[in-house]
Amino acid sequence: MLQGWPYVVVEDTPDMLALWMPVGTRMKRVDMADRNSPVKDLIHGEHPVDEFRRGECLRLMLPGKPYSIWLHWSQNSPRRFSGWYVNLEAPFVRTEIGVDTTDNSLDLVVMPDLTWHWKDGDMAAEWVSVGVFTQAQTDGFFADGNEVIAMAQQRHFPFDDSFADWAPDPEWAIPTVHPEWADAPGYDLNLTTGNRLGNGASSGKEH
Repeated sequence: MLQGWPYVVVEDTPDMLALWMPVGTRMKRVDMADRNSPVKDLIHGEHPVDEFRRGECLRLMLPGKPYSIWLHWSQNSPRRFSGWYVNLEAPFVRTEIGVDTTDNSLDLVVMPDLTWHWKDGDMAAEWVSVGVFTQAQTDGFFADGNEVIAMAQQRHFPFDDSFADWAPDPEWAIPTVHPEWADAPGYDLNLTTGNRLGNGASSGKEH
């Protein structure tokens, strides 16, 4: 699956790329597993559109780290911080129009009180059995998640409430997907395995 995610850039420094996505943002995707159509036909044709509804999101991408950390706020009034979502993924790489990464199909949810649980951990063995990832890669994903769990338990950034009271500029508009989102060189490369995208793999393109 190839996905295009539009964001507003909040901060871009050597230490962190911070991206904001409000509720209502519309993302695009291409199903790379459709073997009946050439890839380029899929990319240049109509793209299914998904609307982001999981609550306002500030996504922190740390250079060289195999995860991004998403801070969420509720849609209700008054606005309330609802916790962190840790997306385990390949370290991001920059392109001419944004950044690319590949989802590693295993995530963490950390609540405001710092309790946590794995998301999709029960699927890890199945991804190995169908050849999406090797057992060694999957063990590495769990190790990456345990690194973040330790950060949360020790209240290290960003689990130290650094952004809990953050709010977007009310003048910011809902971002849209770049028109060339699926044309950047290496669009179908799995950044985790180094192979071309196939069944089960998901590549995110942040713009």
